[in-house]
Amino acid sequence: MEANPDFISPCGLYCGVCAIHIAARDYNEKFKESLVRLYKGGVSGKGTLPNSEGLSTTDIHCQGCLSQDLFMH
Repeated sequence: MEANPDFISPCGLYCGVCAIHIAARDYNEKFKESLVRLYKGGVSGKGTLPNSEGLSTTDIHCQGCLSQDLFMH
């Protein structure tokens, strides 16, 4: 599989394997719900994403760090 150059972010991570990107790309509502629960601190032993109090499944979207469609972080 060839890497998409649009998904190589400035920090060096590859956006193509990001859970936020994958959930949005696949329109996977169940995965989005799991991510919201995780980021809001609903998973035992995991922290809370800063500023996630009002996070919902509609916020789970991103087309990569170099795009105009970004997740909140």
